[in-house]
Amino acid sequence: MSLYSQSLKSQVFEPRVDTATRTEFRLDKDAVYLGNFKLQLGVNGSAADMYNKAAGGSGLIRRISLYDGATLLEECRETNRYLSWFNQGGKNDNNRYVAQELVRHEIGFSQTDDRIVTGQSATGTKVIRINTDSDLLQEQTDSYLDLRVCLPFLNAIGVIDTALFDNLRLLIEYEDLSSVAGRAKVLVKNTATTLAKRRPLLVVDEVKEAGLKQKTRSQVKSFQWNVYEHDLVQIPEVVAPQVGASESASLDTIQQTSRVIDGFRNKYVTRMVMLKAYSNKNFNLVLNQAQGTVVRGVGDYASNAQHKEKFQLVVNGRQLFTGKGLEGASQIADAHADAWGDYNIMPFTHQENVGMDTTGSSDGARHNCFGVPGTEASTPENDSRETRGGSVRVGQHSFIGVRVEDRLTGQLQLKYERSASLDANAAAYNATGAGLDLHVYAEIPKKFDLSGGKYSISYV
Repeated sequence: MSLYSQSLKSQVFEPRVDTATRTEFRLDKDAVYLGNFKLQLGVNGSAADMYNKAAGGSGLIRRISLYDGATLLEECRETNRYLSWFNQGGKNDNNRYVAQELVRHEIGFSQTDDRIVTGQSATGTKVIRINTDSDLLQEQTDSYLDLRVCLPFLNAIGVIDTALFDNLRLLIEYEDLSSVAGRAKVLVKNTATTLAKRRPLLVVDEVKEAGLKQKTRSQVKSFQWNVYEHDLVQIPEVVAPQVGASESASLDTIQQTSRVIDGFRNKYVTRMVMLKAYSNKNFNLVLNQAQGTVVRGVGDYASNAQHKEKFQLVVNGRQLFTGKGLEGASQIADAHADAWGDYNIMPFTHQENVGMDTTGSSDGARHNCFGVPGTEASTPENDSRETRGGSVRVGQHSFIGVRVEDRLTGQLQLKYERSASLDANAAAYNATGAGLDLHVYAEIPKKFDLSGGKYSISYV
């Protein structure tokens, strides 16, 4: 509906509660708001600090929940991880020239005059840089989150009537900026001695004109929408064989794993996406860092390509894919695109390596330089892994996406296979057999029923 006129007033809400770990906003009673809620947030740090390249400023948010009193309307767990994946959808030009400025991520790429692919901001690193608390710098470095992305309920209902939701609360929980692990999920580079989130703001559009207010209230009806729920399963570590002088260095250890995903039982699932993060978070940090926290590429938000991986999903006793399932980077990428549409990643970042450029190789040479991601300046130049085998972004964007379209009355079983391979540079970096945290997001339909001035929310 087209409501942008004198009948609308943009309201900026300060939080009722704001600590280092949580923020709570409360909206006015007996008011009508459009569902396009926006959150402004940021971090105070040094001029060298930078937000995560995939999550942007939203890397701060661990969980976000919308309540009416004690009634949970919707929540998004592992919000920063979900948004890091969501941000990589859409068109390249929008990501590079619009979203980079708002979200403060570094998604979207171009090719330089020397034919190197770069994801650096089109307007300079200031758009992803965290800075001091001056008003000007805060405006330049705060990020903006459209809450409809992680709380689709707001988009589906369109209008929020606080006469119906008479105790509306927005609760935001944050990563711990006092810990190395917490800072590594928010920043790709942190050298500040102190780091703190800024006081966030909630921006909403309120319908003020009485007649229009009543009209918009009458448009709130029963509807159906999709939520995105989270579950976690783990793939254990597998150790590559020790190679002696007389043995072949090509030996692999094949790992076959079966896991039950139980978080969506008795729910109808339309689509799923799985993100493969390292269980050992030290794999996300660079070596030889002088101080602070510095992460490789997108850090813990990477979905890491594995060696000779195969994937099969068994839904209620039936295999989702024929034969051995999905095999290799191309089939996995195709399945994700079929389920979720186009996604905007740099070339070769969905596969292990680029030709002869092997991640972590010890020869120090780059054989493929043109049309591939270049070395990223946001991580220390003295890191040995950064200058070997091309960009650290290669291998970090391997998402497993599938379309399910079934109610999970039985088991949802994951069958996963990969190979651990000896790495000649294992002392510096070898993750072919590292343990994985498999973060699973399922798209699940729910319904909102309104009758007699009262509402109910249930699974479809």
